[in-house]
Amino acid sequence: MPFGVHVYRMRRDGHLEIVWANSRADRILGTDNAKYIGLTLDETFPQLSDTEVPGKYLRTAASGDPWHADQVFMSGSRIDGAFEVFAFQVEKGVVAVAFRDITHRKESQFKDAELRRKLEQQVAVRTRELQKANKQLKEVLAERGNAEMAVRHRLAMERLVTQLAIRFINVSSDDMDYSISSALAEIGEFARADRVYIARIIEGTDRAFILHQWTVPGDTPFQGDMMNIDFGVLPTWRNMVKHGDVIHIPDVSKMKARQSLEQRILTSRATQSMLAVPLQFGGATLGFLGLESTRRRVDWTREDSTIMTAIGTVLVNAMERAKAEVLLHEKAIQDPLTGLFNHRYILEQLAQALQSAHEKGRILTVALCDFDDFKGINDRHGHRTGDEVLIEFSKILNRELRATDMAGRCGGDEFLLLFPDTADVQARGIMERIHGALKEKEFEDAAKQRFTTSFSFGLACSRPDTRVPEELFSAADEALYGAKNTLKQSTDS
Repeated sequence: MPFGVHVYRMRRDGHLEIVWANSRADRILGTDNAKYIGLTLDETFPQLSDTEVPGKYLRTAASGDPWHADQVFMSGSRIDGAFEVFAFQVEKGVVAVAFRDITHRKESQFKDAELRRKLEQQVAVRTRELQKANKQLKEVLAERGNAEMAVRHRLAMERLVTQLAIRFINVSSDDMDYSISSALAEIGEFARADRVYIARIIEGTDRAFILHQWTVPGDTPFQGDMMNIDFGVLPTWRNMVKHGDVIHIPDVSKMKARQSLEQRILTSRATQSMLAVPLQFGGATLGFLGLESTRRRVDWTREDSTIMTAIGTVLVNAMERAKAEVLLHEKAIQDPLTGLFNHRYILEQLAQALQSAHEKGRILTVALCDFDDFKGINDRHGHRTGDEVLIEFSKILNRELRATDMAGRCGGDEFLLLFPDTADVQARGIMERIHGALKEKEFEDAAKQRFTTSFSFGLACSRPDTRVPEELFSAADEALYGAKNTLKQSTDS
């Protein structure tokens, strides 16, 4: 549920006066903010007077220490329920309070506790960033000469950062692209940018690739060569990657002579102003968040740079978490030596493929294969050479199998292959093609001895009454056993 937000200013008499509230606060509390802007906390919520809440708000406004309450109970003519409350300092003497109604919360206690923990971490991170940016905020307020307008602007930016941070806490890797695209649109609309994009550095190179982008309607997205940035020859970009610098170009037409190449690149894409902040994770710069204006010049402030840096941190953390989840999933299903599916996962796929074939009235052919005298390869040429044989075999499988086929290593030199919607005759043709490709491959061990190898295989095709995957596996195993016996007899003769 989205949060309601109140902003209070500490008056000289020690009372907190409400100066701003968002529309969500009105809906949660059933009130109209126009009626209580300028009133004190005691006048607005008298039922809180005898609780610790006013004191906690005052302490946060004065010291900057954030405060969080799992449950604050309120009852009266307008309000009756329990609320979760977060309070953090905007600047000295000004406190923002985010709250939501938890009276009808349906989440389990475990998920609720986990969410609170993550929210507390986000609040702590944001509090540290706000404290670091306080000096910059004061300078901006003085430059603008209108403190009230500056506070409103900062609160709006803080709301955007907070909303994005909360949104990305539980975004799955499957939904990450959509969520980032939505976030870039919000950033562009808020910062008056015509283009917003995330560029990712290609590891081990001096190049970056635009991974996500948003443009205003009517503007041309980056395409082709424009998706690549060679920062090795661009000193401004190179310094950002090397030192974590922020790029701020308020007027492209007034760039310095030493930036002529960068000026030509920006001019070629009709850019008038640019702001780019590094995306840093684990002490390294992984890319950058870029904002460009093409319809007018925009002089983004240091305050804007600070906020965009905070937003970039939220995005890169979410992206790296999603990347780690994908890698973790791949490790859980892959055989570490060959990169094929591991034993557990290929058997799960066998069960699913057989169930699908039964439901759709189709067939499934499986092949079970292992090498001929693989133990001899290990004994004569060494286990490392044996591993190289298995790795090369997996490459042949990846090259020869169709997109719908699946392959997994059952252990040792035994492999299981699945051929959905494929008759045994077709499957045999594929297996013989794989067999021929392996026999043509010549291997060499550490002693420069060359050798070739082969494998035997057994096929089994499902019937309409085949329901149990073990039955199909056993049939393929029996066929493999028969092929091994035939090979042995021919060798003995």
